[in-house]
Amino acid sequence: MYYYGARYYDPRISIFVSVDPLAEQTMEPYLYTGNNPIMFTDPTGMSKIGPPNLNNIRNVNNVLGGKNWIQYGSEIPTRYMYLFTTMKGNRECAEYARYQVAQGGNIVAQGSNNRIDMYYRPNSQTDKSKLNVQKGIDIINENLEQGRAVMAGVSYKDVSTGDNPNRSTNHFVTIVGSGKDDSGTYFSYIDNYGDRDVGANLNENRMYYNNDIGGFIDDTNTPIGSPYILSEIRDNTVKPEQSKELSPRDKVIIDSYRDLKINH
Repeated sequence: MYYYGARYYDPRISIFVSVDPLAEQTMEPYLYTGNNPIMFTDPTGMSKIGPPNLNNIRNVNNVLGGKNWIQYGSEIPTRYMYLFTTMKGNRECAEYARYQVAQGGNIVAQGSNNRIDMYYRPNSQTDKSKLNVQKGIDIINENLEQGRAVMAGVSYKDVSTGDNPNRSTNHFVTIVGSGKDDSGTYFSYIDNYGDRDVGANLNENRMYYNNDIGGFIDDTNTPIGSPYILSEIRDNTVKPEQSKELSPRDKVIIDSYRDLKINH
């Protein structure tokens, strides 16, 4: 059985095994998506959700075109450390996604408390109150229209890894574009885990809307090698001003990034 937060779902008989807490409103105490899984999803076990409005997703090529490429495993300037979680040792994919977003201007991705969740795996032990696919789409659109990239979490494993509050999130990438083609409506992304030729290949790195999961998925050969499902996004905020001069170490690190640019 799959745990959906409010109750358990039995895929063998295609119904929930306990009464919907909102049964008086939905009038569907046991049915999954009103027996219409083609048009609806029910990620929380509370009520069915219709497909989001994709009409406002426009063609945006690459908001970080010509900006610095941040290679996974490279150093991050000390003056930018305050933007990230407090860690010792090697940095993680979330830190590189945040720093990649910061290449687009005086902005920083918000923290996990302000995230917008867009997908939960069945049996995911996550607070479902932050799920809002439509709001996530709208925030991505607003940022891309302003020339800003968006930090995004993706799910590529069936089990939880790390300590992400959204237990479905296993990895972080950076959304830099959007559009529509013969395969559907998509968000294109940069993945710092791969080298630049792979991680910034926006013709391949695209998560398309899929009604079966009620979200966006890249089921091709991603840089990590497994399909990515867009699980959360982080809105941007203006970065606090910094008055101190760059340290000699930071100057060397920042100069090293200027040798690698993201193609337009």
